[in-house]
Amino acid sequence: MRGIAAFAVILDHVPSGQPGALVPNQPLSVDCFFILSGFALAHAYGAKLESGWSRSAFMRMRLIRLYPLYIFGALIGVLALLGQHGPRLCRNALAFS
Repeated sequence: MRGIAAFAVILDHVPSGQPGALVPNQPLSVDCFFILSGFALAHAYGAKLESGWSRSAFMRMRLIRLYPLYIFGALIGVLALLGQHGPRLCRNALAFS
């Protein structure tokens, strides 16, 4: 169900209005995704937190798990930006210095 909700959110961001007609009430899919994600986190970490795992240990584990994905996504975004606007960005940066 969580995957279906995530796919509905992706369809909501497609520029064409056509795919959005496939999934009714798409704004509710964001809420559904977050609720199901909360259940998944509670299931995955609930026992550890109840057994005395600290909040800082929980946050450290989440950061270790997610931080590489954030770096990868930012790198892809920067490369896409440079690929599309690289020469113009370099000219503008040189003009300001």
